[in-house]
Amino acid sequence: MRRQYYLLTLIILIIGCEKEQTSTEKQIDIIDEVLENEDIDISYILENPIIYESVNFTLSIKNNELGISKIEAQIADEIVAQVEDGKELGINLNPDNFPAGDTILTLIITDANGNITQHNYPISFHRVLLELDLKENFFLPPQFVDFYFFASAIDGSLLASIKIDPISQNFKLTTPIDISPETPYSLTYAAIARDINNTYTLTNLFTIKDLTRNNLPLFSPKGILYYGASSRSEYSTNGFPDDDVINIGTVFPSYGYDVGYYSNTKTFVVDNIEMNFEDRDITNYYVPYHNLSQNDYAYIWLNKQELSSDFVLDFNNLLRDGIESRIFDASYNDGKGDGRFGYLTILGYNNSQDFQDGIFHYLWQRNHAIDASFPTVNTIPYFLNTTFETYSHIYQWEDYYTNRIGVPLESYNIPVWSFEYIQNGKEIDIIKNGDGHTSGKIFLNNLNDEAIINGKRTIYNWSYLFDSQNTEKIILPELPDDLKNSEFGSLHSSNSLLIERVLLNSYDGISSYPDYLDKVIKTNENILKVTPKVEAKFINRRGNQWVIESDKFFY
Repeated sequence: MRRQYYLLTLIILIIGCEKEQTSTEKQIDIIDEVLENEDIDISYILENPIIYESVNFTLSIKNNELGISKIEAQIADEIVAQVEDGKELGINLNPDNFPAGDTILTLIITDANGNITQHNYPISFHRVLLELDLKENFFLPPQFVDFYFFASAIDGSLLASIKIDPISQNFKLTTPIDISPETPYSLTYAAIARDINNTYTLTNLFTIKDLTRNNLPLFSPKGILYYGASSRSEYSTNGFPDDDVINIGTVFPSYGYDVGYYSNTKTFVVDNIEMNFEDRDITNYYVPYHNLSQNDYAYIWLNKQELSSDFVLDFNNLLRDGIESRIFDASYNDGKGDGRFGYLTILGYNNSQDFQDGIFHYLWQRNHAIDASFPTVNTIPYFLNTTFETYSHIYQWEDYYTNRIGVPLESYNIPVWSFEYIQNGKEIDIIKNGDGHTSGKIFLNNLNDEAIINGKRTIYNWSYLFDSQNTEKIILPELPDDLKNSEFGSLHSSNSLLIERVLLNSYDGISSYPDYLDKVIKTNENILKVTPKVEAKFINRRGNQWVIESDKFFY
């Protein structure tokens, strides 16, 4: 039966010898036998046409009735492997030995009678940009539904992109563009959230500029801490002053809980907040009390398990042990003439393990403003609870920002850096003076200038990290097609992106931007676990107001 089939094929070939063949098989000087595609086992290439690392595979002839005298593999007319008098051909393809991009692997098979069969297989050589090892808790909360990674050349052109599911996974991001190990590029992570009624979209983007294939070969980020659902409990109070201005709690919640006080109803509230790190539960709530009218600070610890429904927060049970009244220096003036503004936040950790686990309690959090008509006010008071083992604090005054381990200082040495930026569409020029900074960050958002695109509220946050010592121009990257066609993509294409602020940063113990990539970005590490001190100068388009920086770049 097989011989009849070969005879029929030979007749068809003779009749149609002038017709152009449309299959991937090209046959030359066939006399009386034909080697079919199904006779060749080259499944590896058929299943893995993109080659980004050195591979070894074998071509084998499953039916050798014809008698194979020679097998030869070619790429761009160059022989890459050959064997005589055999049914198998071992092939090694190292992408470093070939230009990046699409090409053809050609197999030329000669039988014992001198008949030649040629088969062409499309393949593509890629360059590995970096390996990504992602854990499920890296991804943002459930309302975010679409996730992307994409790489871009410094001119903004797209090198590679991939849409991924929010699950643990390991893969290599590759590009068909020839890029050397030392050529800089940028990597962007994007996450999109939508509400169930499809009335708004929120797009968060994080871009790291000046990566190379050598300086960040592996991105293995730790999980992101985020607050989940909360349940509120309300309790009665006793003995609190009637007419004084009282704050209980702080602007932001502590790890796993928040507390507050409603003076009109004299009600004390506790919000128990679910955290995505379930193995880091807390047992005690720290409740700070600040009477602004009497300049009084006190606190109380409440056991989470002992808060019954009939609990009453009694003013007489508040503690003042270990409380000290202190001041910080507010004499620095950035010279902008718009009054002076800043804030101080103090976090306490019961022990070193809590610090490592990120279990913190807000001890103090207050903003301060000095009107331009009061230039002689140079100190600001605050209270410190000295009973904690470890502290960190965030201090912002004018255009200076610091996040560091320890209690606040009486005064701070402000870096002598000056800079400005010029935005022209997607191009941003950075003009700077002064040394000592390591990284820079541009933060773009429209939280106060929401756009309506396709009938939806369209919001974006974009953090863009760069080497502050060696960057003078930034070109925001092009978007992958899915993002380009989104509501955010409409703002991106119309050059309507707004810069909220620009920062220059320095870090104790981090010597350079590549050092920062290795110690912080590679694992999305909490910055205070790498350095005891972060300092920054910033420009904020809304003036010197509430510059809040996350302890992690990806948050």
